[in-house]
Amino acid sequence: MRKGDRLKIIYLIVWIVLIGYTFLLAPGVGIKEYDLVKDILMFNEVDPLIISIFYLFGVWPFIFAGLLFKKKSANINAWPFVIGSFIFGVFALLPYYFLNGSGDDSKHTKEWLKSYKESKLVYLILIIITTWLLLYGLMFGDPNGFITMFNYSWFVHIMGIDFILLVILSIITMYKQGATDYKLGFIPVLGPLIYLLREANS
Repeated sequence: MRKGDRLKIIYLIVWIVLIGYTFLLAPGVGIKEYDLVKDILMFNEVDPLIISIFYLFGVWPFIFAGLLFKKKSANINAWPFVIGSFIFGVFALLPYYFLNGSGDDSKHTKEWLKSYKESKLVYLILIIITTWLLLYGLMFGDPNGFITMFNYSWFVHIMGIDFILLVILSIITMYKQGATDYKLGFIPVLGPLIYLLREANS
């Protein structure tokens, strides 16, 4: 079995385990948390660290769009999975990876989507937004409060796991694409954006 095929199997296993854990084993599973989501959306009496992480999920799809909308070959469309990640996060991206590996999209991606990768202005705006969200969460948030919610809230628990997996997936993608500075991916959200801005400038 080739290394790429083994990696695809790993993606598939992680996806299946993640779904099973989310709906069967995660803390607070089955509890309705509509009020919590509403409070997060309204910046209302929720720990700023939770709010920051929640809104950073809106940046991740732009990162993976920049990483995946390339000019090399790919077996399937990347853009439906990237768009799906706006709502479902890593749950939507992992199927692309186990169907296509860590390769780039190509013939299936519209030209205007490919050109997005070269948009320096978009990356600069995203870096500004991300920096503000990170500072807001780190300066005003309470890590202990987040850990407490992580242990008891289904929504926060899955959101935290999703976020960590997106960080790992971005690092793997950058590494598999031969990025010499793939270690930027260890800086959540901001690192990959800096990498993509550099790529747009090159």
